[in-house]
Amino acid sequence: MGAISDDRAEAFSRIVELHRAGDHVTAIAGYQQLLEDDPGFHDARLNLGAACLATGRHDEAEAAYKTILAADPKHVGAHYNFGNLCRDRGQSKQAEQHYLAALHAEPLNIRTMVNLGQLFIDNGRLEEARRLLAKATRHAPGNPAVWNALAIAHMNADRLSAAASCFRRALEINPASAGAWTNLGSCYRMSGQLDEAVTCHSNALARQPENAKAWTNLGVTQVDFNAIDTALESYTRALSINPKSTAALFNRGIAHLLTGNLRQGFDDYRVRWQRPDIPALPDGAPFWEGEDLKGRRLLLFSEQGFGDTLQFVRYAPLLQARGAEVILHCQQALVRLLATAPGISAAIPRNDPPPPHDLRAALLELPRLMETSLDSIPFADGYLPRPAAVAPPADRRLRVGIVWAGSPSHKNDSRRSCKLTEMFCLFDIPGVDLFSLQFGKAAGALGSAEQVLVRNAVSGCTDFLDTAKVVCNLDLVITVDTSVAHLAGALGIRVWVMLPHAPDWRWMLERNDSPWYRTMRLYRQANPAEGWEPVIQQIRHDLSGLADSHNAAVR
Repeated sequence: MGAISDDRAEAFSRIVELHRAGDHVTAIAGYQQLLEDDPGFHDARLNLGAACLATGRHDEAEAAYKTILAADPKHVGAHYNFGNLCRDRGQSKQAEQHYLAALHAEPLNIRTMVNLGQLFIDNGRLEEARRLLAKATRHAPGNPAVWNALAIAHMNADRLSAAASCFRRALEINPASAGAWTNLGSCYRMSGQLDEAVTCHSNALARQPENAKAWTNLGVTQVDFNAIDTALESYTRALSINPKSTAALFNRGIAHLLTGNLRQGFDDYRVRWQRPDIPALPDGAPFWEGEDLKGRRLLLFSEQGFGDTLQFVRYAPLLQARGAEVILHCQQALVRLLATAPGISAAIPRNDPPPPHDLRAALLELPRLMETSLDSIPFADGYLPRPAAVAPPADRRLRVGIVWAGSPSHKNDSRRSCKLTEMFCLFDIPGVDLFSLQFGKAAGALGSAEQVLVRNAVSGCTDFLDTAKVVCNLDLVITVDTSVAHLAGALGIRVWVMLPHAPDWRWMLERNDSPWYRTMRLYRQANPAEGWEPVIQQIRHDLSGLADSHNAAVR
């Protein structure tokens, strides 16, 4: 672009001020006028694209960036902004290509490094993000955005100490940053430092009272204190600032579900599909929204963990009763068990393409679509047929299965799981035979000494049908919040579940029973600082009483 006249430069400056003030419509008109006079005015066209992007006019923004790149294929700003547009559209591959093109032209363009790092974080490429953002901190150590982004990479990789250190570095540079304060608060929450988390979110709001993210993060921390009413007030404040906040709507739904308000909770929970940590729904048949199912083939698909699939497959008979042929698209390990579940015509591994179908529905949408309330939860007595099992002798001791850990990849696993050593006080109860139902790496904790007292009952199991056969030979299952709890409940087997102080939404608060499973009893941490010992001591007391009753009955 050649030199521009003083008048045009002054006009451009005035339009930029309007743009910065948020008057995007007037700014767009101004940039367009300048470009009519000088189509090669790239700065005006670049800003035009940014203003169009801010107003949701994505196609016009794309056209602006393409025009610049046609004239100057190495234009850093156009590649950077085009990358941002693609990222907003969910086009990760194209966004990465534009960011890399910008960095090829200007290798140390810090804002591009930051946004590419954030794109890597969005896509779970955490080590690539860490390396790139660490490089950015070496070249721009005084840039708080770089430290904030590196901290988020560490936090997503569960390196909480490193994340907190980076957030604090960002705040040393810019103590007024509400974003860094609330991010540090989220980091403290993840490490269990709830009081410190509240302080950080409050610091963020003191600096920026209209920060919807900080209000939402404060609400999430308040839920961890089980202060649900206060959390709902925080979410309401967040939504008054940003009515479309996915995070606020999602977490408000969780809060309602914790209180047992299933209808409002599941209505808000629909927003999960817009969250970056939830895979986008693939194209396919229309979603079922309650219309007539007679003569229609309905594909139910799993969307989360094994426990979620087990919990919500209970709705299949109700859908079949409405006239649907129900096909289940689920995890491979559940296929054999659920292929014979009531209401299911066929179960297909979700890695395989589904058969032709008329409609589809996510399993966790069914409570909303069926207008479920606490009083109308179906089949709470159990709904899966019990597989054939070897009948134990009539004069046997009480047979109890134990699970002490869930999947380490679960975001809340550090809270919900315990160590096998914490269960040692259950090993010497008279009249009780213990059986391990533990899978995964945690099963390795069962050493040779422990195996004298606890038998590994699942070493030969290849899927949930095999595990169900084992569970059906037990009198009781004692487990942390993991899929075996749902399996036992769905089979109608007595199950005691150990819950952290801030439980998953489905277990609600304060009650020791579950409306989802009548054979279930809940044991809750009263104080997270006390760990699992009080919970397990209560279980020891109750298990001793149950063993006495059982052994008296079989004598």
